Amino acid sequence: MASLKLKLSPNVRLRMTLKREMALDPDRKVFNDGLRQKYIVMHQAAISKQEGLIRSFILVDIALAVVAFGKDFSIPGVGFDLQDIPAALHVLIAASSLVSLFLCISFQNALLYAAVVDVFNDREASPLLLDPDWIGAGDIFNELFLKTSRAKMDHRGGDFYRSGGAFKLYYGVLSFFLSLSVFSVAILHYYLIGYGLWQVGLEGWFSVLFCLSAIVMGLASIMVFISPSFNFEVVDTAAEAESFQKHQ
Repeated sequence: MASLKLKLSPNVRLRMTLKREMALDPDRKVFNDGLRQKYIVMHQAAISKQEGLIRSFILVDIALAVVAFGKDFSIPGVGFDLQDIPAALHVLIAASSLVSLFLCISFQNALLYAAVVDVFNDREASPLLLDPDWIGAGDIFNELFLKTSRAKMDHRGGDFYRSGGAFKLYYGVLSFFLSLSVFSVAILHYYLIGYGLWQVGLEGWFSVLFCLSAIVMGLASIMVFISPSFNFEVVDTAAEAESFQKHQ
């Protein structure tokens, strides 16, 4: 008998796995409101870390652009110019590569903690056929602007107010521009890294290793951010447990 396979992203795989785990705890001795509150706290910590990395990302990339394109400015409170720092370009390329990698990891972690909270909310909303997004909006920060700009707002059922063609066109174009803006930021970031590496050059083994390290971190950050879907085999846990017992 052919096994059932589903194409899942890490986020969807987590959601579906947690739902099956919750089904093993019908009395809610483990997956209760106390645990849900702990996940909310952890999500807040993940968001706080992400915001700090975003600030670092912006500042480091601005400094890298200034140095890479031959400009200079004095560092406030220190009393010397940025280009007076030995190997300033090397330092900024390394810092920018590291920050972007950690930012992508932090972004995914925040999404996964939000997904866990969403599964808890979905369990409460499902019996009443409610949209779990309204519960989640009271627990964690959500971009409600994005929800209200969707052609279909309700996550589960039908909308009370159905959108028309003009609305879909306007916010469809806006969504495209927002996605393109995020993509443009990524392009600018990797352009700065590439331009900086071109200035560093490949003279000597240190420069070669430095450039390879920056490229590896850049590729790793892209792979983390994309988070593609892959095929997974759906496992019948009940059948596996019965087979395990027979072989004991």
